[in-house]
Amino acid sequence: MDYDPEFDRTLFWTPVDGPGLEHLRIRADDGGYIAAGVALAVDAGTPFRLLYKIKMDSDWRTRKVVLEAHTPQGEAFKTLRGDGEGHWKGERDAELPDFAGCLDVDITATPFTNTLVINRLQMQAGQQADVAMVYVEAPELKITRTRQRYRCLGRDARGGRVIFDNLEGFSAELPIDADGLVLDYPQLFRRVYPA
Repeated sequence: MDYDPEFDRTLFWTPVDGPGLEHLRIRADDGGYIAAGVALAVDAGTPFRLLYKIKMDSDWRTRKVVLEAHTPQGEAFKTLRGDGEGHWKGERDAELPDFAGCLDVDITATPFTNTLVINRLQMQAGQQADVAMVYVEAPELKITRTRQRYRCLGRDARGGRVIFDNLEGFSAELPIDADGLVLDYPQLFRRVYPA
């Protein structure tokens, strides 16, 4: 997707297997994009609220992630900064060498972060790529490194289909809209606005 200075979308997703709702607004901002979301969900019987903000450059490379999670047991906060070339820093600008080479972040509580890879790679039918990810588990905000594979089944002006594989046994076929945003994430999320 080429950079569009007028880009401004609002979406809602709901979890497939329990109560919850996510509200996301993503818009063009200062030559890149900024996404701000709030996800309300239940994880292993624990209700939580996750607020996240992701700043991307015009090529959809993640530059900054701000996370805030609230549960009945307490709160957790995390900030990550990427330079778009695979170098990351955490709180107080501490270097995070374990994530060297990662260009994207994947947050478990939202299907939005799949869009980061989909739009950054701009794959066409038959292409695939393995990517190293900064993986964030919500609501505890534990971060680890993981490898994922994306395979494009087809893409045109109306949308497309992408196979996501976390390389640890989970795979899903994701239908996407024209902007690379997930419509349906089998077993996990369903978009409810716009339908």
